[in-house]
Amino acid sequence: MVASWLNRNPAVKWCLIAVGIFLAAAVVFRPTADERTVDYHAVSDPSVIAHLWDEYIQDAIPTIANQPFSSPEQINRDYAIQYAIRVICRKQAYQKLNDGFGRIDPQLVSQYIRQYLNTCISNIDPPKDFAYTAYYDTDREAFDIEEMAVSASYVKYNEMTPWAIRLDSVTKNEAEGSYTVKLVQLASAKSTRVVRETTCVLQERPDGTMYFKSIHHAYPTSAQSIVIDGRYQKLSPTRLNVSSTDKEWPLHVLASFDGKVFARSDNGKEGSAYQDTLKVYDARNFNELASFASPKQFEAVKVTQSGYLIVSRGNVLKLDRQLKVIEITDIPSDVAKEAFGSDWWGGFDVSKDGRYFVYSSQSQGLKLYDVKTGTERLLARHLPENTKFQYVPYIQGPAFVDHDSKVVARVAGYESISGYVIIDLRTGRTKKLTMDDLAFNGIYTFDSNFPYAYGLSARTVGAGTSKPDIYITRLDYGQMEMKQFKVRVTDDAQRVPLSAEFWPLVTHNDKYLAYVSVQYAETGDSADNVYHIVRVDLKTLKAETLLSIKAGCPTVLGILEDGRVIFSYYFENTGGLGVTEK
Repeated sequence: MVASWLNRNPAVKWCLIAVGIFLAAAVVFRPTADERTVDYHAVSDPSVIAHLWDEYIQDAIPTIANQPFSSPEQINRDYAIQYAIRVICRKQAYQKLNDGFGRIDPQLVSQYIRQYLNTCISNIDPPKDFAYTAYYDTDREAFDIEEMAVSASYVKYNEMTPWAIRLDSVTKNEAEGSYTVKLVQLASAKSTRVVRETTCVLQERPDGTMYFKSIHHAYPTSAQSIVIDGRYQKLSPTRLNVSSTDKEWPLHVLASFDGKVFARSDNGKEGSAYQDTLKVYDARNFNELASFASPKQFEAVKVTQSGYLIVSRGNVLKLDRQLKVIEITDIPSDVAKEAFGSDWWGGFDVSKDGRYFVYSSQSQGLKLYDVKTGTERLLARHLPENTKFQYVPYIQGPAFVDHDSKVVARVAGYESISGYVIIDLRTGRTKKLTMDDLAFNGIYTFDSNFPYAYGLSARTVGAGTSKPDIYITRLDYGQMEMKQFKVRVTDDAQRVPLSAEFWPLVTHNDKYLAYVSVQYAETGDSADNVYHIVRVDLKTLKAETLLSIKAGCPTVLGILEDGRVIFSYYFENTGGLGVTEK
């Protein structure tokens, strides 16, 4: 009867058949209890996490975690040895000696490497492989265990390491018997911005011990954007035909005069593949006017009565006012051999008429070479060795100044500049200016196109003064003397100049000086810093903030005749070029 009814209603019949097939398939393909188990799951047991952290991860952070690897065979040898030594010291598995020292057998290091890293490093030579740790005493053939314990800085798994690294998560793959430990490194201990993620995979053995299977790094794209406040014009490296690989300093402005900008950049290669390019731009619109290429770095551009002089480490190009090359002079071989090489860079310069070269010889001192006669004479010897700090005050970076009538050079100090020397070529008078005469002033290079060189310093004068004052030091070539002037600061943000390792980052011409000041963030994260491009009128000594940049650390590349400042800025993988408005 039901069958008869279904035959009279075929649509219902086929619907019931489909339902039956679906139910049958559900029964057939139903997972078993084991198959329903999730392979990956988060680990939340504090004892398990603490064991992973204390036994494996914490010693890896300053060692093997610095260089990613996909298999144990790819682990960096030095990091592997250092990791094993840290584990041995933590477990006190070394031979204890007196005075807090301990001896570690190379075979024991190999054993720990096999156990924790599952790779073999057996040819360990203690004098070579242990000495780089800085805690190994070659005379005692032992480690300073007490000092190592102080530097180890062990913390708990739920605390921040000294490198602003913390544990983020732990997961386990039940099928593979492996643990994945994710670490995050913050920009600073007070910051919340993640700058790197490190993923460590630990493989469990049947006996319960583990070894590092792989370590990988990931660098999240920062949501922090560079914010520029102020009036400026963007400069496109493509439009400028700049192909430099240096994102922080894409071009170097050598000079700006006669409505032109002379800037160089290189291709970032070394040896015979190196190529340097000097571009000349119209300062009004940055249209390219001329281009010159050299296998040697361009050093300077000078204005002459008939045109310009372009100086490179290979030759000197003499140009007319239309930027056409009218003469090429090679750097004399004696000058090139003495002035710069693989182990020495004393520097050199050429007079505007091309006849004289001044250079620094490492073995003797400052020398003057006459191209016409092929003779040379010693202008000044290097100063006597400083016995206190054990360094030679070399005279370096010479330049012709004051219409080529004088030579000025800096005197190297202990990790700084200790002074300057000026020689009058007409009278033979030599004057040494040292840091006893004036406080550190930051004059590092000399431009023969101007009558003065300028430096910058921040100094707090008087007890109880919290805000530093800004001073400009002027080196007068003609008078052979230095003077200091206090800048009229108009904003406290101008009071902290950003410095390179040994000198402030400044640029100047005969009218203006520009520098970068910084307001450091309390978070310690450079992404929160605010930088300011400040211009000082050298006549009135008044400071003016032209631009403020958040996150993107700027560099002042050059200053134009009308006071506009060419600058670059860079943060992580983002940067650019620009020129301020008047």
